[in-house]
Amino acid sequence: MRRIYALYRGEKNVCDGTIDEIAAHEKLKRFTVYWLSTPTAKKRQEKRSNFNGMRLIFIGNE
Repeated sequence: MRRIYALYRGEKNVCDGTIDEIAAHEKLKRFTVYWLSTPTAKKRQEKRSNFNGMRLIFIGNE
């Protein structure tokens, strides 16, 4: 079972896939991509523009 996520930069969908696939696509560390889905990342991005407004949203299991 794979967990599928969508990576958004602002309102634009950048890519979909597993955390590893998204990390490879964006040339980021796996932990960085995972961190984008946490409540802490959401709070920090509301205060300032870290990672150019990137957010990771869980879509579902495949």
